[in-house]
Order: sequence, then C-alpha cells, then structure tokens
Amino acid sequence: STFNLNYEDEEMVMAAASLVTTPTDLSKFFIELIEPEYIGKQYIDEMFNPSVYTFNNIAWGLGIGLYKGNYENAIWHWGNMFNIYHSLAVVYTKSKTGVIVMIKGKNGYSLCKEIAHKAIGGDYSFYSFNFPFQLW
Repeated sequence: STFNLNYEDEEMVMAAASLVTTPTDLSKFFIELIEPEYIGKQYIDEMFNPSVYTFNNIAWGLGIGLYKGNYENAIWHWGNMFNIYHSLAVVYTKSKTGVIVMIKGKNGYSLCKEIAHKAIGGDYSFYSFNFPFQLW
C-alpha cells in the first residue's frame, strides 16, 4: 500500500520500504527484544541469529542489525527515505542501554549518529559503513 506525504521531494511511501512508527513505539519493540514478554524465545533467537554477513562485526539477523563490538554487542536498525526522513535505533544488549533518534530534514543521517553518540556514547561503526548503493 502507498500514501502521499505531501512533501516536496518525495513521490510515494511504500509499505515494503517504510516503517511508520513513533520513537516511543519503536523503543517498546526494542525493549521487547531485550526483555521478551510477548515474543517467544524461538523468534527472538531467530532474530538474533546472523543470516546475512556484511563485513567486520556487522550482520543482519531477521529484521534487525547485529553488531559485535569490542566491549558490547548491539542490536540496531536505521532508516532513510528521500534524504528527508532519517532514523536510528540501537540497544546495547549487555547494559540494556539504547536510544531512538528520528529526524525529518535533509542530511539528518549524520545528525542521528551524532545525537545517539552524545546521548549514550558507544560505537556506531555499523552506522557508517559504505553501502553498495547510494541512499543519501
């Protein structure tokens, strides 16, 4: 399904490429992944199981990014649409420390990383690798 956001640079948003949520709801989802109450352990295990390896310590599980850090592992997800809507969600699994950043504005990609780092510190190298295609 698609809908029009009526923003100057975009044409359509597609369900396959869009997550329409709020920081509060996304944080509830990430909390559920770390401290499951409703999602069965077998599904959490599947999500945390690396199925696509990129390079270094970065992989994709089922629907989430996985990062094996020097000091702590993280689960994460990011998004970018039309170089207008940007998001970063990350939770460090041992300390259970996380942050959700959502920005509407051009070039918000670098701001997401900067805000997240200032909010909770941590390593965000998984958010800065070069993609095989241009997103922004």
